[in-house]
Amino acid sequence: MNVLVAATAEAGRDARERLRAAGFTVETVETTAAVRLRAATVDVVVAGPPSDGTETALVAALTDTDTPVVRLDAGSALPTLVRVADYHRRYRAAMDEFYEQSRSGDDPGPAAARADAVRAAARALAGPAPFTRLL
Repeated sequence: MNVLVAATAEAGRDARERLRAAGFTVETVETTAAVRLRAATVDVVVAGPPSDGTETALVAALTDTDTPVVRLDAGSALPTLVRVADYHRRYRAAMDEFYEQSRSGDDPGPAAARADAVRAAARALAGPAPFTRLL
């Protein structure tokens, strides 16, 4: 899974190393413009303070993308939250497919089964995760 760490200084480096150790492919950027450009090409964005603004402004800039965002301050739960965010992305895609199949008259059963499987996997993974830190 590809993760974009959008943060500067030591916090960004620490997050990058933690995520790499957990098996993720990690890219880093430091500016809001670079995050906007790269967010569409990764699975999850980890947002911290960029070099050219605030974390709040960065998260606001990412609200138009379909890429899930996790706060950098998630601490030791960061790898788990990144995995949960990816499940959220996959669940949303399965539900979109379910909706389209329902509208077109096709059998929505397979899409519903995929959505249920993704939701169950996310719940099993995220039991102890602090959801208040997942945006």
